[in-house]
Amino acid sequence: STVLVANRDVTEEKEREIDRDKNLRNALAAAEHANRAKTAFLNNMSHDIRTPMNAIIGMSELIMRESEENDKVKEYCYNIQTSGENLLGIINDILDFSKIESGKMDIVYEPYSIASVVQDVVNTAMFRRGYKDIAIIIDCSPLMPKQLVGDVLRNRQILMNLVTNAVKFTEKGYIFIQLSCYEKEGENWLRMVVK
Repeated sequence: STVLVANRDVTEEKEREIDRDKNLRNALAAAEHANRAKTAFLNNMSHDIRTPMNAIIGMSELIMRESEENDKVKEYCYNIQTSGENLLGIINDILDFSKIESGKMDIVYEPYSIASVVQDVVNTAMFRRGYKDIAIIIDCSPLMPKQLVGDVLRNRQILMNLVTNAVKFTEKGYIFIQLSCYEKEGENWLRMVVK
């Protein structure tokens, strides 16, 4: 009877496997370090931008109080204030991204007026439309409660994004904003449609 024995040196293969594992661990450590650095940068930048934004909002409020006779100045200041608040909301969203990544994201439930949100969004949109021949039509359901409970900043940002995109891509005509509430699983939900 014949016995065949095959020997194979796996030293190089094992060394390659060890190197590959080491490279993967190094790449993972580098990615985690880069992610922590990005999150820290976003946090620092967001906080650094917030301070002057709050100053702009505060100064525009002071100017509005002081210029009681000049409606045009008050209108400009109101637009500055509203835009500043919206920009502050975007900055907060940037912070939210870093919170999502670290698992610390919270939805804020508080009472708010949908009419106030729509007015802010429409005022900003009218300012952004410039000289375009665009009308904004609002259709709000008569069943809409005067006050809603939810995350007002995020709802305002969603509506703002939809409406400003509509303004951006509409040269002439109208933008239609439809607001309604519907019930789902025992809760009232807000529906916002922009055409």
